[in-house]
Amino acid sequence: MTKRACKYRFYPTPEQAELLARTFGCVRSVYNRILRWRTDAFFKEQQKVGYTQASARLTAIKKLPELAFLNEVSSVPLQQSLRHQQAAFRNFFEGRAKYPAFKKKRHRQSAEFTRSAFRYRDGKLFLARCDEPLAIGHFLVSLPRSRFPGTLRGGTSCPACASSRPKPFRSCRRPSASTWG
Repeated sequence: MTKRACKYRFYPTPEQAELLARTFGCVRSVYNRILRWRTDAFFKEQQKVGYTQASARLTAIKKLPELAFLNEVSSVPLQQSLRHQQAAFRNFFEGRAKYPAFKKKRHRQSAEFTRSAFRYRDGKLFLARCDEPLAIGHFLVSLPRSRFPGTLRGGTSCPACASSRPKPFRSCRRPSASTWG
């Protein structure tokens, strides 16, 4: 079975745009806080921190009153940022990459929603903690199966959907009427 990924432009409502902006900010905040904690643990105590410990730390910081806003967004993108950070550290320690860098507010913002953080029903895509479906520029050719990373670039949103399809397809664009036969 072939796996393909397509990028789709979608047009969030103002409420969805606000939720996505909060999600991107929370993902960046969690990534940076855990990276600072891991860095300090390594340089001060020569202790390597794994994903399980980082996940437990995330649970602890979500309980702090000053970080209560982390509970307003889906926990899936926050956990995914820890998984990405773990992969970055693994690549660093195996000599394939530089030390993980802090995420900056001015750079590309992204959050990864795995299958448990969205639902696809009747041709409509719903994100976690969102009641309205996303308005998508092109229709989805199949149910997204593995990942749904949403990226905000200069005010536009371009999520990529990876799906399993029995046959490869040529384009992610809407097929013409003659294609449907």
